[in-house]
Amino acid sequence: MFSSSASSSGYEAFGSFHTPSTSSLFGQDDAESDPPVVWESNVASQRLQLQTNSVADASNRSLFALNLQKWTYLNHGAFGAPTKVAIEAAARWRAQADAQPLNFNDRELFPLVVRAIKAFAGFVGVSKPETLVLLPNASAGLHSVRRCKEDAASD
Repeated sequence: MFSSSASSSGYEAFGSFHTPSTSSLFGQDDAESDPPVVWESNVASQRLQLQTNSVADASNRSLFALNLQKWTYLNHGAFGAPTKVAIEAAARWRAQADAQPLNFNDRELFPLVVRAIKAFAGFVGVSKPETLVLLPNASAGLHSVRRCKEDAASD
């Protein structure tokens, strides 16, 4: 027999994951929840210099792993050329996930994704971070919009 009682004890999670639902995570204040993964970065935060001069150009080029002495890379929309900082960060995330895949995917991933979306929402000035969606690239976003338009037209 099933009960609709509000009180519950035992396993409570989002699907088969051992984390709260994403709506619960979006509702939490960041101060309420510690991030499941904390790294002390040995990588200095670097920003591109916006001036156009030879010093700024050289400084900006040094941030990329791409061999800009040999190549002029113009196709950032297709694949992008990541910075050295981004390459190192991606390697750290892969190592974290690979060290204990079940724990990472089951307990750490959703809270981390929600924190990233909330941080991005603050950066771009979106008041409701739960309305943002992370996508793998711009093409995926454009295809999603096109598909929605096609679906709306067929309704």
